[in-house]
Amino acid sequence: IPTHFLKTLPRELDNWRELRLACLGTARGDLDGLTVAEDGQSLLALRRNATNKIWKLIQPEPAKRVDPERIRRFLDDMQNWQVKRFLPTDKAPDLASIGLQSPEMELRVTEGTNQIVAIDFGQPHTNTAGLVYARNVRHDTLLIVEQSVIDELKMDPWGLFGDHRLIDAFETNEIARLEVHTRTEQFALEQDSTNHTWQLVNPTKQSADQELVQMMLKQLAALEAADLVKDVVTDYTPYQLDEPVASYSLWRRPSEGSLTNTLMARVDFGKLDLEKGMIFARRHDEKMVYALENAQLEALPDRYFRLRDRRLWRFTNTDVSKVTATLKGKAPVEFARNIRKRWSSPGMQLTLQQDAVMNAALDALGSFSAGRWLVHGDDKLGVPTYGFPETAEKLDLQVKIGSEVVTHTLLLGKVTPLGERFAAARGPDGQFVVFTFQEKTYSQVLNIYRLAQ
Repeated sequence: IPTHFLKTLPRELDNWRELRLACLGTARGDLDGLTVAEDGQSLLALRRNATNKIWKLIQPEPAKRVDPERIRRFLDDMQNWQVKRFLPTDKAPDLASIGLQSPEMELRVTEGTNQIVAIDFGQPHTNTAGLVYARNVRHDTLLIVEQSVIDELKMDPWGLFGDHRLIDAFETNEIARLEVHTRTEQFALEQDSTNHTWQLVNPTKQSADQELVQMMLKQLAALEAADLVKDVVTDYTPYQLDEPVASYSLWRRPSEGSLTNTLMARVDFGKLDLEKGMIFARRHDEKMVYALENAQLEALPDRYFRLRDRRLWRFTNTDVSKVTATLKGKAPVEFARNIRKRWSSPGMQLTLQQDAVMNAALDALGSFSAGRWLVHGDDKLGVPTYGFPETAEKLDLQVKIGSEVVTHTLLLGKVTPLGERFAAARGPDGQFVVFTFQEKTYSQVLNIYRLAQ
């Protein structure tokens, strides 16, 4: 055989050894316990329920929810821990001299009564910084490993394994009702159990924007705490959670044989720490207080009008009988359909080309959607930012809906910093709502203004 063959065979015992400090092997999927002790005192303990297979962080007390993904990542990291060196068995130092007689830290990973991983950690290595002595209890071997392993085990248990979500995972279709309570407003939405569409039901009944509601539900599902402030709270006053500034509640449909909805989840928001940009929060089913970035709360809708259908109205040009266009400094110009269904203004009938332009503009107005809801209330029309008094642009459309004729009023203001335009229209409650208006739809409005000149 080739002479180099012998050179490829490992000659030393250590060359054949498993270099992973905590090899889990095929037992990983069946693990049910992980504990870390420091100086003989429990630092953290994880247990997995034999029936439902759900992990719990049982130490430090009280027991806390655990994020399976964080456990998975930790076990992945554990597989990357490496033995830097094996100490010879014939010249092994005294355990007491290297801090392993009474270990400084102990790691145990179990499957039932079997210890899959049993590692003791001792004192720092005598000659090399960043290394510590360790012992594999199962194999009774002495090792040298990196200090970073101990540093990771000393991390905050909740930070390592805790479930940071403020709302457990849910299926959208199982929600019957969504309630929001803030200091200024309370509103609710309900989901139709048949077609799963959402409707605002309080303080006014109207269609909700399905996309905006789904976005809100995703935001609620993504709420994640940055810190566990306190795990046992008896007085929520210091956190302003006795009278929350905002609450978001999800209600589940009645179960079989029941007539009432059941509370799935509720998150209360309290005091704001302006310096850190964090806000206190709690779940309805725990006595713990969390802190999360205030931006997560600010992103959630806090007014009912922010969830209303962005399709303000639905009509085609044939439904419109009269159009009144108003520009600043000029008298309103009225367009109406004559007996031949052609558009005319006082003393003038539009040409076929002009008629087509008007109809195209009305079709665009009848199907457009608002961009972003901004503010609600007639008093907001005078705010200089939006520029409604400055432009004084207005369209009044008489539209036939069934057997009734209603008037839709659209006000148009300044251009937004993003190149859109501020606009306002009356909502179902009779109050104006300010929103962003796409420039491509505004170009159709300009065609109406040109016909009015």
